[in-house]
Amino acid sequence: NRKAICSGYAAAFQLLAKKAGIPCGRVSGKDKSGGDHEWNYIILDGEYYYVDVTWDDPLSADSDKENKTYEYFCITSGELSETHKINGNQFIPECTSKKYDYYVYNNLYVEKYDFNSFSELFQNATGKRKEFKFSDGQELQNAVSDLFKSEKIFMIAPDKAGYSYNISSSGKVLTIEMK
Repeated sequence: NRKAICSGYAAAFQLLAKKAGIPCGRVSGKDKSGGDHEWNYIILDGEYYYVDVTWDDPLSADSDKENKTYEYFCITSGELSETHKINGNQFIPECTSKKYDYYVYNNLYVEKYDFNSFSELFQNATGKRKEFKFSDGQELQNAVSDLFKSEKIFMIAPDKAGYSYNISSSGKVLTIEMK
């Protein structure tokens, strides 16, 4: 019926990864609210990464608007532990590399916010919908304060027609949509 819960997403991703020659395993655990959940880990260039395709699903159940994200694509154990808890008795590798984290790989990652560096990232990002991952929630809040409360966004926005922004549930991903 073209519908699945997290275990279906994880199984489908595992199948596709294996067909592409990418070693992939499934992990069971709990989400941040304590509900049962499944996700994956993969191996790229000898390094382990977590992937949660369920949480990166582009459509929300109550909206027909695309909300595509890569927030949980190739993340570390530390990042995963902020929102997921692994059930015991599983061999789960430690995921420490950020090399293939979507935002790091695509130069959309902000370690420490400063307006000039962010302005350059913003200009190099393509499309009207721009998404950036910050090292932590405080750095993202620094950006929001500087860009939106001080209205510096208009100094770097190519079109002065307006914008909207959204902060992800993790508090680390900022999406800016130009109108």
